[in-house]
Formats: sequence, structure tokens, C-alpha cells
Amino acid sequence: MRYDCLPFSCPVCTAKAVFDIAPGGPGRLFDTDIADYIVVQINRRHMITFKNPFAARPFIDAWLAGDDDLCHVNVTKVLDDYQMDVDETFRFARDAHIYTVNRNDDKSDFKNFTLDLTSDL
Repeated sequence: MRYDCLPFSCPVCTAKAVFDIAPGGPGRLFDTDIADYIVVQINRRHMITFKNPFAARPFIDAWLAGDDDLCHVNVTKVLDDYQMDVDETFRFARDAHIYTVNRNDDKSDFKNFTLDLTSDL
């Protein structure tokens, strides 16, 4: 999702891409253009925000939505600004689901993360 203001602070957002990823299937690359973040929304309820601020370590946030709208306003932040180093793996559980985030080697023009989801999402 691309928000026209800070993520989850306004009802105006733009879906840059909407697609299904089959369990165990190939992943997707996300191009954030000029933004320093991307929001991955899972089943319109779980969101993971990947942020790459200028001159700082990339970090992730996680959110749970209180509605099933495409542009959420009613959300609860459940993971706050977890900074990640290259080759780091971070696992966390929220809403009875386990998420695994890997920060892979950086590429010359982008940061590279892998998000593994449980099959029950």
C-alpha cells in the first residue's frame, strides 16, 4: 500500500499492486519508488511495514487492523520500529500467527527482506 500521508493516519491510500502469493511459491520484489517504506497487507487484517530511512538502519513495524477496509484507520501497532541488521532473522507472534522476517544482503539499489508466513494466514 502507498499512503498519501503517514501510514494508517489517513483514509487515502493507493494500492500499488494486489496479488496472491501461493504458499511455498516464488516471492515478489516491491519497488517503493521514492517512498522510504512499503506496507505489506495480509488478508486485510495483518500489516508489516518495512522502512528504510535515510542514514539509518532499516526497521519493521507490525499492525493489526480493527476493520477489513483496504485503507485502515482503526489499527493497533503491535511491533514498534524493530531495527534489523544484514543477515538478521527476527520472529514474532501476533494474533496467534508467527511471522519470520529475514534481512538479506543489501543490493546496490535496494534493501532486501524476506517475509515468511504461516500457512494458516
